[in-house]
Amino acid sequence: INTKYSDGGTVDTLSSVSYSANPGNILTAFVNSSSYINGESSSYTISYLSQNQYLATTSVLIGLPIGMTMNSSSPTCSYSLNGVPLPGINCSIVTSSGPDFQTGINISLNNGGILPSGSNLTLTLGSINNPITTQPSNSFSIFSYDSSNYLIESIKTGIIITMTSPNSFNSMNV
Repeated sequence: INTKYSDGGTVDTLSSVSYSANPGNILTAFVNSSSYINGESSSYTISYLSQNQYLATTSVLIGLPIGMTMNSSSPTCSYSLNGVPLPGINCSIVTSSGPDFQTGINISLNNGGILPSGSNLTLTLGSINNPITTQPSNSFSIFSYDSSNYLIESIKTGIIITMTSPNSFNSMNV
């Protein structure tokens, strides 16, 4: 970019411009379970308000709290926008050795549309084993990525669940 005086003389020259965007933070998220009995298999519903726009090729990664596992190699999942189910959802299990989670579910949005910022998004995930204790869980985590794997927004704290009932014994010997 060249800025010039009216007589043609150069005022200044800019040869390159770069911009670095910082990912946003999801401010609030909530989790509910279809069962609060420790060790049982459940479906989980996670709701949050997006802070940024999601394109049709966005993927959302839900990191399960440490100690929670999948009971199937093919998880079930659904995704809705403001209560309306979204088509074209694919989900798969992800493992990690990082500090945020060890097992997660990656949800690919292939719905051909744009989800505006401020959308109320709800994910329902099946085939998850509840924690084995009634101690509050570590936090679930949510990460959204664009098609080039750049982070759009995330939350890693405050999404906890507590089992309220211990599982019953199958047998007992005295």
